[in-house]
Amino acid sequence: MDSNFGASRPTSLTGSAGDPPLGSDTWFADYLLRVGNGTKEVNKEGLIGLPSDICVSCKGNETDLKRLIDTVFPNLNDNLTDPNYITCRAILSTRNEFVDRINMKMIERFRGDVMTYHSFD
Repeated sequence: MDSNFGASRPTSLTGSAGDPPLGSDTWFADYLLRVGNGTKEVNKEGLIGLPSDICVSCKGNETDLKRLIDTVFPNLNDNLTDPNYITCRAILSTRNEFVDRINMKMIERFRGDVMTYHSFD
């Protein structure tokens, strides 16, 4: 299977390295609209291809997540005070459990003391 096609067991991790690969601020939104509207072409297995510009290869081991974070957020600690650095990048995931794992790996990279804030509604 092509590593740029999504499946129940992904062969690629996706993310954005900051600059839109196609030179437009709306290219990914347009891509998502085509997917949502059912107008994005599919392969013979019915899977939708991801643009190779947003894929990071996956080898199926623990270093994949580190490599993904390093690709999407290079020099993370050096850029934490720059709001554009953080807001112009995203790692998308299909499941909350994956999001939680990604968030924990990123939090582990932050310098400083760990603080826990409690709240209730």
